[in-house]
Amino acid sequence: MTSTPRPTAASGRIPLWIKILMGVLIVIVIFVILAGVTLIFGRVEGTEFSPQTFNRRKYVFWQLPVVRLKVYSIQREDKTSPLERHLIAQKLIPTVTAITDWDLVTVQTGTSAAQVNDPQVLMDYLDMSDFGGYQVWLRWTEDHAELAKIFWPVIARLVRGNLYVHLPEFFRLARVAKDAEQFGADLTAAELRLHRELGARWERQGDLELALAHFKAALSLAPQDEELQQKCGMLESLVPTSKPAKK
Repeated sequence: MTSTPRPTAASGRIPLWIKILMGVLIVIVIFVILAGVTLIFGRVEGTEFSPQTFNRRKYVFWQLPVVRLKVYSIQREDKTSPLERHLIAQKLIPTVTAITDWDLVTVQTGTSAAQVNDPQVLMDYLDMSDFGGYQVWLRWTEDHAELAKIFWPVIARLVRGNLYVHLPEFFRLARVAKDAEQFGADLTAAELRLHRELGARWERQGDLELALAHFKAALSLAPQDEELQQKCGMLESLVPTSKPAKK
């Protein structure tokens, strides 16, 4: 009796071309997921301000979340306001050519809330506008040319010393100023008092270099002050000469 041959089982091996196709598809899916996550959560943007030049700029770049590996170069866009341009054009800001710092104003990563830093204090004043959209301190500068010549160099000196958080007192003095001579005296007194207070604070906290920097700044405003002369002399003897004082 002739037996019917059994059918041979189909081979369980996957063809090579299918393996390659599956690998390519997996890579594509992973790439698309990473790209989507990076676009949503890896975008970093914010603003920077230069206290030397009074220019402002916006920046943006992308990074891989978690590992923070930058995947796209930084793009920057000038955002200098009309007020800042006016201060530069009218030479109301003392020129500094040795160095240009960029202080971080804001930074936002992905969908998280923006981080706001001390320079925002100045930005709030610079961007303050009236009901017609005209910058309040631009109008003040145009209307009070003599006061502006005294005021803005002081503001520049303060922000170059990273003293943004102390600006409101000086803008308050500008709001009520009428006489240029009295205004100059008031600004000098406020700046002198500020450096005295900060010098004493840092001295109490044990940072003698920073204390010395503030007392020296105070002495530059009141060079005949014997108490400041003695304080600076004492601190200079305690601060190592090999390390420059902090600013």
